[in-house]
Amino acid sequence: MFKVTDEHIDFIISDLKRKGIVLKDLQENIVDHVCCLTETELSENGNFEAHYEKIIPRFFNQQLKELQQETDSLVNSKSIDLLKSILQVSGVISVLLLGFGVYYKLHHLTGAGIILFAGMLLFCLLFIPSLIILKFKDTDAKHNIVLVSTAFILTLAGGIACLFKIMQWPYANILMTISIIAFLVLFIPMYFVVMNAKPSQKFTTFINIIIMLVAGILLFIMTL
Repeated sequence: MFKVTDEHIDFIISDLKRKGIVLKDLQENIVDHVCCLTETELSENGNFEAHYEKIIPRFFNQQLKELQQETDSLVNSKSIDLLKSILQVSGVISVLLLGFGVYYKLHHLTGAGIILFAGMLLFCLLFIPSLIILKFKDTDAKHNIVLVSTAFILTLAGGIACLFKIMQWPYANILMTISIIAFLVLFIPMYFVVMNAKPSQKFTTFINIIIMLVAGILLFIMTL
């Protein structure tokens, strides 16, 4: 039975790094498998390096870095699932808190401000950042990175402005006005240029712009 030494393990790790395996956990798993196979299959006086070159192709189809790519893909998939869960939970809780906050506010019940504050804070600090990260992982969104970035920045700014308005803090109207003007003057023209370039999206783009313009104008009137 062949005895694998520390020098052999160092050799395996160095070779894995050369072949594109950089994730430490993946390196350790492959090393464990190679050591077990070597100690089981190779005779006591056998050639370790020659045997290593024979068994390492068992771990891949064409290149060893396929394992790294598959592992990265799996890790990325798990992170996306986690982000989606955070997005869903924070979104539902935000809506519930804001709904209860409005109810308390209408009935002049104690704690309305705190509930509304908590709902908006959760929306601004958890829901929107999670949505931003998730969107940037999306392939389609990467092609429109400027548009997506602008949309999220303005959404965050609008959420903060609403938070100031709800809590009746100073400069709330100024923040609301700046957010709405930026939405009307900056985002909508940018949205039109990007989306109207797609023939299949022209009608939908037109309808969306009309809705956004009406919503933006009505919100602007409310700040006057």
